[in-house]
Amino acid sequence: MLTTITSLLPKDSAYWVSWFITLSCYSTSTVLILITTGSIFQFSFFLHNNFFLYFFLMELFALSMVTMTFLVSTWVKKASATTGVGFLVFILGYFMQIGAAVAFGTKSPVGLRAFFSLFSPDCLQVGLSELGLATAKAADPGLSWSDVNDAKALANGTTSFADLYGWLVLDFFIYLLLAMYCDNVIPSAYGTSRPWYYFMMPSYWTGKSRPQNKAPDKLRDPNEKVQHDIDIDVKAEEESVTLAGKLPEHTAVQIVNLNKVYVGNEEEGCCSCFSCCKEKKPKNFYAVKNLCLSIQSDTLLCLLGPNGAGKTTTIHMLVGFHEATAGSATIFGKSIKENMSEIQREMGVCPQFDILWSELSGEEHLYLFSGLRNITGDSQSAEVERLLQAVELEFARNMRAGSYSGGMRRRLSVAIALIGDPKIVFLDEPTTGMDPISRRKVWNIIEKEKKGKVIVLTTHSMEEADILGDKIAIMGNGRLQCVGTSLRLKQRFGAGYRVTVGTREDNVATVQTFFSENLPTSVLHGTPIGGYLTFNIPRENTELVPFFKKMEKNAKELAI
Repeated sequence: MLTTITSLLPKDSAYWVSWFITLSCYSTSTVLILITTGSIFQFSFFLHNNFFLYFFLMELFALSMVTMTFLVSTWVKKASATTGVGFLVFILGYFMQIGAAVAFGTKSPVGLRAFFSLFSPDCLQVGLSELGLATAKAADPGLSWSDVNDAKALANGTTSFADLYGWLVLDFFIYLLLAMYCDNVIPSAYGTSRPWYYFMMPSYWTGKSRPQNKAPDKLRDPNEKVQHDIDIDVKAEEESVTLAGKLPEHTAVQIVNLNKVYVGNEEEGCCSCFSCCKEKKPKNFYAVKNLCLSIQSDTLLCLLGPNGAGKTTTIHMLVGFHEATAGSATIFGKSIKENMSEIQREMGVCPQFDILWSELSGEEHLYLFSGLRNITGDSQSAEVERLLQAVELEFARNMRAGSYSGGMRRRLSVAIALIGDPKIVFLDEPTTGMDPISRRKVWNIIEKEKKGKVIVLTTHSMEEADILGDKIAIMGNGRLQCVGTSLRLKQRFGAGYRVTVGTREDNVATVQTFFSENLPTSVLHGTPIGGYLTFNIPRENTELVPFFKKMEKNAKELAI
């Protein structure tokens, strides 16, 4: 039952509930202050009318306006637009109240009154008008609570206060339900949206994704004039994820023809007239193109590539920050399009840029996020202590995060991603900008924590991918260029080895002669600097073991 109720709430239900409590307390306080101030100044409106008549009217109106703000906020994309939207609602309310004054007349049809009652400020206007008319003169006794159900006691003669209360309660729930629906279906800057019929889908109620009968169709980037040959390993990976029965049973993540397209603006023309620019079309940017990839359980996948390769965009689609344009992906059998909220309960994320509060300490951050993970009591203290030790931040546990170095902030972000022992962890460039010592610490953390988890890590460093990755996928220009284990990639694409030797500056020629005589395939790389020589050795060379033994034996003679 609890699961069903939770599923009915918006995707960010905790966020909305906290705002509802905050705004409700604020609105109730405002109503009470208004009533108290009016009573102090001896306004007959507050002295002669029954307290509960105008208190319930104002309070129910305030609560309905809270849910109306929720509804309006689902349509507003930018904070800069809120002032204009608020002004628009005010103007609309002004004209609607003028219409309501006519609609609630004695001869107005019921349907017209019902229409205007769906806008809660109209109900407030009618109620305040009746209370004001009842105390317009000093001798007027005002309205009592016994008049709450008596429409004839009011000037309009058609609508009682009980009717107004009922309409305000109905407006409250109508706005709330519409806000919940719009929050699910209207795309926002972050997060994924559901189809308009999402509440009719069995997966919405059961939490289980429908089996996919066939792989989604591929998208073609019209800006790509040359179609490159697909790498054999990439082609094999594509076949394994698109053909039924090809993947192992312990596959945790399956990505099938995943695409992300950003719609661009129209190209600049010579003028703004329609006749001149009507032929111009938006130029779309294809950030990720038909990505096919699988990740097995207990595996660390490294997404490797330069800036703009599509690594972060892929992560954002998998964690639910952005919605995929086309294609699909499943994580532990759950679709990122239909069951993202269920997936996120088992997920930890370290974003590319740290999301930390400068005023909070490292320990307070961990307590905050562990509470969001529903870890409480002794378990929470033990989890915070474990993570502080894991990321080697015990000494800075009470320091404000604003005073942390860049490496310390990244280690704290990694610790936050690991809270609650999630089944899958996404680490978006966790070591970017770190010094070698801090980078090595983060590598050690990941090595210790990756057991029993699926970890997806993005990086620019081949060295990092070589050390940490069980599987490496190299992306470029939005496409998967090659994939495999570190050994597989070295065997296929490695140019060989590079050996750097240090000796005395007057002995450089002797070392160079030794290499040329004993390893003829070696080539001197660049010019020797300060007694250091670098040699490139082809990958096909099979004489390395005896050569290194001989070099070690002659190390003193060569002054190495």
